[in-house]
Amino acid sequence: GENHVPGVAMGNGENIQVKFIPQWTEPKVGDEVTTSGMDRIFFAGIPVGVVTEIIQEESYQSAIVKPYVSAHAPLYMYAIK
Repeated sequence: GENHVPGVAMGNGENIQVKFIPQWTEPKVGDEVTTSGMDRIFFAGIPVGVVTEIIQEESYQSAIVKPYVSAHAPLYMYAIK
């Protein structure tokens, strides 16, 4: 969203769960999730998906994110020479 709320993303095969969102932040359903670039793997600002649900945990919040892309790992990989 606009406030750049931090969290740690974990995939479950269908959606992405962003955990460890601080309680004092206000993520909202409909917020767009983008990469932060802090992991030095992905550039900052790459669109990831949209928040569909906010879950209040005991000491933090979590968000369920519907990704823009459905990436499935192939069962087989072929190399053509």
